[in-house]
Formats: sequence, structure tokens, C-alpha cells
Amino acid sequence: MVNGKLEFASAADQVRYQRFLATLKEGDIVEEFTEVCGNNATVAQIARIHAMLRELSAYTGHGFEELKAMVKERTGLVVHKIEEEKEIYELKSFAYCSRQELSQAIDACIQLGELFNCQLA
Repeated sequence: MVNGKLEFASAADQVRYQRFLATLKEGDIVEEFTEVCGNNATVAQIARIHAMLRELSAYTGHGFEELKAMVKERTGLVVHKIEEEKEIYELKSFAYCSRQELSQAIDACIQLGELFNCQLA
């Protein structure tokens, strides 16, 4: 918030917020979670990603973990290690991501939704 005005982390966040407002009808009840955050991931971002993954899972029939892996791969949340002369690729936990990385993961969820013709708000 700057001078009493809402400031968005990214232009994409602002567009999503405006799209969300456009979908509201008179009498709708909105639940909101707000927290002050720095550069670290926020609880709200992780909750949003998990909610979108559950919705995609229900819509497509793909497993939650399968979709989560797809999002992480699309976002580049892959940790490369070499152990005992073997290359190992692990998917980074959302809990250890930056706010920017989670914004990218949210965008990847929305893109997957579009790919499956599932509108995610």
C-alpha cells in the first residue's frame, strides 16, 4: 500500500485482481486473506496455488501431485544435484520459493487451466 492506494506485486497480479472484480455480482460474499510480506513466499500465494491445483485436478482427472509437478517444471522450480556421481533433479518446495517464483507458479497454473479449458480465477 502506498499513500493509501493498493499496489500490486506485478502487472499480472493487477490484471488478475481486475478480472476478479469484474466477475463479482451484487450480493456476492468475498473472503480475503491479507498479510504484509517481503521477498519470501506468502501463505496466500501457496494457498492460491493449492486451490487452483485442486480445481484443475477435479476438472481434468489428473492427480494433484502430477499437476503440481507440471507447474513446478513449467516454472523452473527444479533443483539439480549430483550425488554419488548421479545427476538428481528434485522439485523445489513451494515453501522455499520467493514471492516472484510463486507468482510465476500462479501464472503457470492459469496457463495449464487454459490448456485444459478450465477457467481459473
